[in-house]
Amino acid sequence: MKNLETGLPEVLPTDAAAAALNRAPQTLRKWACLETGPIRPIRINRRLAWRVDDLRVLLDGSSAAGPARQARRSPSRQRPRDVV
Repeated sequence: MKNLETGLPEVLPTDAAAAALNRAPQTLRKWACLETGPIRPIRINRRLAWRVDDLRVLLDGSSAAGPARQARRSPSRQRPRDVV
C-alpha cells in the first residue's frame, strides 16, 4: 500500500520493519504473536505488515501503545510486581 499523496509506503513487511528498528525479524513476529510489543502489526493476506507511522513514533522515543493499550492487557500477560 502506498500513500497517494507522497508515494511512500504506508506499511512495511516484517524484514524491512525489523531493519528499521535494528531488531531481528523474529522479535517482531514474537511481538505480534504474544501481543507484548510496543507496536502491533496489521495482517494482509495472513502476512504481517507494520505501519510506517507506528514505526516513526517508536523511533522518536515514545511508545505507540500508550497507557490505554497497556490497560487492555489480560491479567495473565501483565508484568509481575515486586512484593515488599
